[in-house]
Amino acid sequence: PRHSLLGLTLGAGLVAAPKVVHLFHVIRDLKELLKASQLPVEVDLPTCFHFHTTFTCAVSRSQTDPIANPAMLLVCGHCVSKLCLERLVRGSRAR
Repeated sequence: PRHSLLGLTLGAGLVAAPKVVHLFHVIRDLKELLKASQLPVEVDLPTCFHFHTTFTCAVSRSQTDPIANPAMLLVCGHCVSKLCLERLVRGSRAR
């Protein structure tokens, strides 16, 4: 890699830190926040921290396409391609 992994991690943390600190000031129930597996705030990192330009669907094992077959994030946190999601929905309706 062009940069060390530790340097990239620290850099992303420094970019995200102001939003996380603001979140701690806004949310009063810190215990509940610390129990969560994810922070309830989005942190937009600069493109220098974007690494995965493609997504491979775990169901179909094929790469998604941003226009024809985009990746879809499910409520449970799993991510599948739009075509696979449509097939799953059609299959569950048939039962």
